[in-house]
Amino acid sequence: MLSIPDFSGELYGYARVSTEEQNLDLQLDALRAAGVPENRIFTEKLSGKTTKRPVLDRVRRVMREGDALVVWRLDRIGRNMIEVVMFVDDLAKEKILFRSLTEAFDLTTPMGKFMVTLMAGLAQFERDMTAVRTKAGMASARARGVRMGPKHRILDCPLRFARFVELWRSGSIPDGEMSARDIVKDLNAVPGSKLPPMASHTSYANWKGRGFPGFDQKTMERV
Repeated sequence: MLSIPDFSGELYGYARVSTEEQNLDLQLDALRAAGVPENRIFTEKLSGKTTKRPVLDRVRRVMREGDALVVWRLDRIGRNMIEVVMFVDDLAKEKILFRSLTEAFDLTTPMGKFMVTLMAGLAQFERDMTAVRTKAGMASARARGVRMGPKHRILDCPLRFARFVELWRSGSIPDGEMSARDIVKDLNAVPGSKLPPMASHTSYANWKGRGFPGFDQKTMERV
């Protein structure tokens, strides 16, 4: 069970609207009426569809144990209930209290502290279910022959791989006149490559040192 401290710090407010056209006044008035000082009210104009909220992240960084975050409504901090639950659970782990004015959800009260314990259980259940779904999806993908992990900068880029095979057949590689640095420069220059370029020639040198796994030197194909 999470240990939620009594409110002993400062009140912080967070208000958000989705577009530049929407007005923050309703939320700001509610936060001021709840006792949040003007200098500790943070505002953001950002779509609710995005998961990145820079201003909300900044509020969390300045808050300390015993402080409380106040919002006008729960949907200001999450797109759905699970997202809200996980957010409040994370605050509780940092011993930061939370209060939503519209839903009268208040961790500064005994009932609110009881509710966050239930919410923490729901949040952990969602994390566990997400992990199970992820593992099942990865297992299914492997069974279909999908290669997991980061993309190989040469093997998984058809245009770059075609140039690699061309250089191999010409005798320039693996032990021709081209150095690892020359090869990487040549392959990175291939137009239309969708994968990011190789940052260092050592990536090629290491691959060569392992015997070019993933490349059949007889058939000149990706394996």
